[in-house]
Amino acid sequence: MFSNHCQSLMFRTAAACVVTLLAACTAGPRLRDHNVSMQAVELKGVPYYAQDGYQGGPAALAEALGGSGVQVAPADLVKLVYDPATGSSPQASMVAASGRYGRVPYVLSSNQLDLDVVHLVQTGHPVLVLLHRGLVLKQWRYAVVIGVDPASSTFVLRSGGEQRRSVSYGDFIAEWRDSGYWAMLTARPGDLPDQIAPRDWITAAAAVQHSGPPEAAAEAYGAATRRWPKEAGAWDGLGNAAYALHDLPGAIEAYSNEVQLQPDDAQAHDKLAQALLGRQCADQAEDEVNHALALETDPARRAAYQRTLDEVSRHTGPSVVCSLD
Repeated sequence: MFSNHCQSLMFRTAAACVVTLLAACTAGPRLRDHNVSMQAVELKGVPYYAQDGYQGGPAALAEALGGSGVQVAPADLVKLVYDPATGSSPQASMVAASGRYGRVPYVLSSNQLDLDVVHLVQTGHPVLVLLHRGLVLKQWRYAVVIGVDPASSTFVLRSGGEQRRSVSYGDFIAEWRDSGYWAMLTARPGDLPDQIAPRDWITAAAAVQHSGPPEAAAEAYGAATRRWPKEAGAWDGLGNAAYALHDLPGAIEAYSNEVQLQPDDAQAHDKLAQALLGRQCADQAEDEVNHALALETDPARRAAYQRTLDEVSRHTGPSVVCSLD
């Protein structure tokens, strides 16, 4: 038999081991171990809409849009994002609906998405995420990240029926993982956060151009050209948006910059030709469309460029000179 002293020692040792194990389990990953600001932030301007059945996606999107200045009720979003056949709100529908309301639906894409969310919230941007929650029967739920405290490694969410849900960094990552860490920013067109990639922003701006106000698309592309003046895709998008707004001088300037960056892009030359023709700059338009024809090998595109050349040939009256600076 063990002495009382030995038994007491064993008990204390076992208890110490249990405490150590529990501490290791509960500590989990810590934000302070990463290169992030220790600033704690909670965005108070994000509205809350309680989830009501199928309105989970619409409610979360209404919250995210509200945080970027667009006041819209979840009921107004149901037809845009909710699919009765599947009983869900697909991410693609959430993206399209954001563009319709003039916000740039920027889907985060990097190798440090968790830290990107931290940075975005700290700079005033709520982030829409898709979570898979539950201990036994998991359910998909959209949530909006509205707060972060790196010191305590916690996030604050608007989530379903919870106006303010505080969750640890480790639990947040675990719930977020099954969606492939899907996260979306509903950004104001002229507000480019630091943690974004040029091509992803341009792709997101295209969603605005497809279904939203053309002025918002022009603003989003314009912001991109100022941030990344060497990005030809940004100038192409700005030219398309300006042309849709019948802003021919703006379209000419944008397409001209695109051509300078990508002189072998036949389509860019053809677009510039059409904008120039609209300003009665027929001689310059002819030069540009001939460049397009000389560069293009695809028969269908050559036929389209030939139609542009036919339009130029039908021009009557003097040909003025447009500035291409």
